[in-house]
Amino acid sequence: MTGRRLLMLPGILLFLAPGAPARAAVFGGLDTTKAGQVRGSFLARGAGARATGMGEAFTAVADDPSAQIWNPGGLGQIGALAVLGQFDAAGLGTTVSYLAVAAPVGSLVAGASLETITYGDLTYRDTTGAETGKAFLMDGAFTQSWAMRNPPWLGGKGWTGVGIEVVQEAYADALLGINLGSLVPLTQNFTAGWAWLHAGRLTEDSGLPETLRLGSAYTGARGRVAVDLEYETVGRIMSGSLGGEFRLLPMLALRAGYKLNGQEQVSGGLRGATVGLGLKLDRWSVDYAYQPFGDLAVSHRIAVEYRMPTPVHVVEEPVP
Repeated sequence: MTGRRLLMLPGILLFLAPGAPARAAVFGGLDTTKAGQVRGSFLARGAGARATGMGEAFTAVADDPSAQIWNPGGLGQIGALAVLGQFDAAGLGTTVSYLAVAAPVGSLVAGASLETITYGDLTYRDTTGAETGKAFLMDGAFTQSWAMRNPPWLGGKGWTGVGIEVVQEAYADALLGINLGSLVPLTQNFTAGWAWLHAGRLTEDSGLPETLRLGSAYTGARGRVAVDLEYETVGRIMSGSLGGEFRLLPMLALRAGYKLNGQEQVSGGLRGATVGLGLKLDRWSVDYAYQPFGDLAVSHRIAVEYRMPTPVHVVEEPVP
């Protein structure tokens, strides 16, 4: 895919992004009844089975196309065309689909992604309870992102990225959001990152699930450990995540994590803990993540990534 075609993707995909009402706050981890009302709450769940399996501690890792929704600066680590697709059976009749692509375009790395969430059929009834019709409900978000290497006056190490997202819901006007972030290698083994995600407000207490994230990661020969802190500004919720991935075999990775959410929980049962597996076969990667939401639902995420070999003439600043 040429750079020109990649940059034409927004004009094509915006016509494909459907809409639906925002009624999945439970999956976004946001309480929309306290501090404000959240639009596009499904964006707060991130994307990709790998990040979920690590307890969502991904800000300082962000090295695949899903970086667009975790830390757009991480896109700078991608040295060749990469495509990621995800399907998420999120429970309660809800499914989430995600498709992302990223590739170097000149001195930049450009990315685009499309995420949709479906809520199944809604049944309409009259005052007597008789069924009068049905509607299929869906929300969608399209994101276009770019990342560049940090200039010398910022130390010249790492990358900074920006993304523009369009969120469309049924019965509501489209809403624009902005994603910003940087990822910086501190040493050969340590990385640090920050991100300001889904910055789009309607009023002081209403808008997208705006989130501030700080993260760090340590990468060794057999795996990595990462930690994140995040603050959701609309719900005024502070959370922390700890996770890791460990390579049992050259082709097999085990992941686990835990997210401690400062939000008051509305149900019992297991929540916060996640586990996952990753299988790598040449240019292909298949990832799975299990994420419980207490007594309400259980999420099963499956993601497949294809990545072209990095051209030998491309000089990267790899994160081990």
